Amino acid sequence: MAVIAQALEEYILTPNYLIEEDDELRYILRSLVDAPRKNSLRSLLLLASEEADRKEKVKRSRVSASVEDITQTLEPLLPAELLTRLTAELEQELKNATSEWEPVQRYQSHYEVNATVSRTPWDWKSVSFTDDGFSLSDVNSAAFAEDEAVLVVFPRVCALDRSKRPTFTAVYPGIVLQKSQAATKGCGLQQPPGDAIPEAAVEADMPGAGAAVVQSEGSSTEMGEASQATGTSEGEAGENKPE
Repeated sequence: MAVIAQALEEYILTPNYLIEEDDELRYILRSLVDAPRKNSLRSLLLLASEEADRKEKVKRSRVSASVEDITQTLEPLLPAELLTRLTAELEQELKNATSEWEPVQRYQSHYEVNATVSRTPWDWKSVSFTDDGFSLSDVNSAAFAEDEAVLVVFPRVCALDRSKRPTFTAVYPGIVLQKSQAATKGCGLQQPPGDAIPEAAVEADMPGAGAAVVQSEGSSTEMGEASQATGTSEGEAGENKPE
């Protein structure tokens, strides 16, 4: 799940589906302070992605890249038959995720995700294993031990507006797996290499603003209390806002 979380952040849960690799574009959108100007740019980007079926091609490319990254990591760990079956199921779930996230790209609010653990005092959902499966409990990153291995298994979701303070407003806390929790059920969790997790996209947040339901199983994402959607043409704003 930690590997999938990183793939979701990099390829799937992005501000638009216009180009296959959009790191520089995401950096520009994150940096803009003038919110109306940024929303105008986002609208143009969304409109451009609709030409010549470009968006669908990019979505397919993003899903393919996600699957490749994930399977390369898992290949040494799983039998070939299991890996083949997992790859097929994973590809379909990632396709579902792109479809569920696409309307979020059109909200007036600019949403970004983060799959990086930091000592910044952020709220997370921590996985605790039980005899019946697992449960989620609230935890603040300030409570993590300095030497504790913590893996993000589903990214945080934040609304980004650099014209406000704080800049980032958390709408979904994200899910983590702590070594201390995994050890209680005999699960091995090693500290990931330093270059395994990308640079944090989130600097600060204000918990409690907005609502979100993000289900990692079933690939369903609904952003709550979002304002009017960012339209791609005049009169189109709001048409693609999820119910």
